[in-house]
Amino acid sequence: MSKARLPKLIAFDLEHNEPISFYKDVPEILHKIREWRIDDAPDGSDGKILIAACSRTDAPRLANQCLNLLLVPPSASQSRGLPAAAITFFDELEIYPGSKLTHFRRLNQKTGIDYEDMKWGSREVRSDLYTRSLGFNPEGV
Repeated sequence: MSKARLPKLIAFDLEHNEPISFYKDVPEILHKIREWRIDDAPDGSDGKILIAACSRTDAPRLANQCLNLLLVPPSASQSRGLPAAAITFFDELEIYPGSKLTHFRRLNQKTGIDYEDMKWGSREVRSDLYTRSLGFNPEGV
């Protein structure tokens, strides 16, 4: 059985929830992504998968504050560790009014990662339609 090819970048859409919190499995997912390494990493790279936060919010400062204040508990394997600010898990932030097309074009420009090597999770159907026009099929993470 062949090993599935891992993406080089995984982007999360920030959802507007009250109270502000993660979906149940997100903290452990963030820890797992940090552990994964890609096989075809360029020379000099540690092969880590980049994690991005994307949001079309009209309140980018508030979204950034939330990511600074929201704590990710230690992973299940490191139960004695300390919680970390959520923002420390994200390598790239695309948080501003606009469209997902702009977010992903900028991620492509900043990182050099092709669209087919990006995966992302969003509950918004409209976002799926926009990003398909870039040439990749979004898959839930």
